[in-house]
Amino acid sequence: MSVTVYPTSDYNSWISYIDTCRYFDSHIDADTWHSAPQNLREAALITAFHQLQELAVDLSDLRNEISFEKADGSTTTPKDELVNALKRGQCEQALHILRHGIYSSEINRFSLGGLLSVSLNKGETSPGDYSERCLSVLHSYIQVKTVAKVR
Repeated sequence: MSVTVYPTSDYNSWISYIDTCRYFDSHIDADTWHSAPQNLREAALITAFHQLQELAVDLSDLRNEISFEKADGSTTTPKDELVNALKRGQCEQALHILRHGIYSSEINRFSLGGLLSVSLNKGETSPGDYSERCLSVLHSYIQVKTVAKVR
């Protein structure tokens, strides 16, 4: 499957493969991205896009094109700010996938009814399903799900 970039119909990525490579060109510790074959990088990018969809990111700003001035004097829109955050988040998540796989949450403790118990030492924890950097980039757009208690 090839990368199809937003706003093209049936898109599967917020950022193009070439722009992702440019993103990692300016980053330290991006050797994992550059050393992986292109087909794996593209697959990681598409998988990262789908994983971001599971995060309940508020996409309402995609319709907001009212311009405003940033602190540095440049002009932008809420839509541009959101798309840029999604691009960065997708890049960071794709790198996380290449480093740790898509099932990176591991069991830290296992027990068989008291007969056998195995646990990891401190410092041997799994990296989690999502890149901490990705979550940091998208934190202001992620909606917190709430559960209403009805009696």
